[in-house]
Amino acid sequence: MEILKYTTILHPARIKLGLSYDEYCIADAIKQLSTKTSKTPGWCHAGKDYLAKVLGITRKTVHKWLARLIEKGIVERNPDDRALLRTTDIWFNTVTLEREKMTTDYKQKNNLIKTK
Repeated sequence: MEILKYTTILHPARIKLGLSYDEYCIADAIKQLSTKTSKTPGWCHAGKDYLAKVLGITRKTVHKWLARLIEKGIVERNPDDRALLRTTDIWFNTVTLEREKMTTDYKQKNNLIKTK
């Protein structure tokens, strides 16, 4: 399994999704751990114990926030193996695209890429 190293919180995306810091961190961890090289490509294999440990929160908190993320449609379970998780298009369209936009804006502002 991949090792979770960090979470960058994009506050505009967090606020738009109505997420607490813990919810955001859990969703981001699931996204980071849903790699092409996992046992089931694109799905996160990390259990609640692992997420609790790396995020410094309790397993009970992970369970609570994970249920809310699923309810909001930000995270989904694999229909064939309910232990597997991944973020949905809601996360991609709100967080991933915002991150890409911020990176492009930063590079343009600092003349690190050429604009047309």
